[in-house]
Amino acid sequence: MSRKNNNPLRFGLSSGFYSEPFSENQAIEYYNAGVRFIEFSQPERRFSDDIETKADDFRKAVNQANKYNIRFTSYHIPYGYDWDISALDEDKRIENLHRILELAEVINSIQEPEIGFILHPSFEPIQDEDREAHIEQAKKSIRYLADELEKINPNIVWAIENLPRTCLAKNSLELLDIVSVDPRMKICFDTNHSLQEDNINFLDAIKDRLVCLHISDYDKVNERHWAPGTGVIDWEAFNKKLAEIDFKGPLTFEVNEYCNGEDRGKITLSDLRQIYFDVLNGE
Repeated sequence: MSRKNNNPLRFGLSSGFYSEPFSENQAIEYYNAGVRFIEFSQPERRFSDDIETKADDFRKAVNQANKYNIRFTSYHIPYGYDWDISALDEDKRIENLHRILELAEVINSIQEPEIGFILHPSFEPIQDEDREAHIEQAKKSIRYLADELEKINPNIVWAIENLPRTCLAKNSLELLDIVSVDPRMKICFDTNHSLQEDNINFLDAIKDRLVCLHISDYDKVNERHWAPGTGVIDWEAFNKKLAEIDFKGPLTFEVNEYCNGEDRGKITLSDLRQIYFDVLNGE
């Protein structure tokens, strides 16, 4: 089954494609490449910026994007020690939740219509003997966040992302268990994070909570964020599964400009657009 004959999914991209902050020149390049939907993601080196600086970065990006009819569909919450909702230290967990809520409230006030948020369920490494405790902390956080976020804006969609290695949500069973505590928390599936489980089986398991995708390829040894078609993913089977579960898109490529397979060769937005046509059956 080809999506060329069945409502092709929209072409989306993470703002992390470029390492520099979002600019008007980037907006022009995105527009010329046919990108209309972008997930805002700060470079990791900016994660420690204060909330107002993060808000200012996003505000500037929205102003530039609006000139070219480009919309930010989602905002990737930073991750790491200071954003870990599964932290075993209770004071640190609560501090992190307040930081997330403060950021969400500011970002929500900047763009209309509402923007979705992507959230990692943990940081790492997580020791086997601590895993259940981290899961319980993440569940506790999700219950709290769901209630508090609804007060900010009941129409906001939040999605917990599957993660690799020792992180939480490294397989569909664990991810579904984590989000089971509140139906308001949905799922973002990253195609290059599933190291234990086949992507097709993973998608099938989470289809009822799935709201967004991070698209890239890998070797299934570790996350790589390669361009689709340069790794081991069976994209024909993947496309069929998306059609089967009636996923609505967009297909958000989470890659940077040095993503052309194992040698990390440079790739252009035009190249990525062609991959969208050839590998993901776009139109």
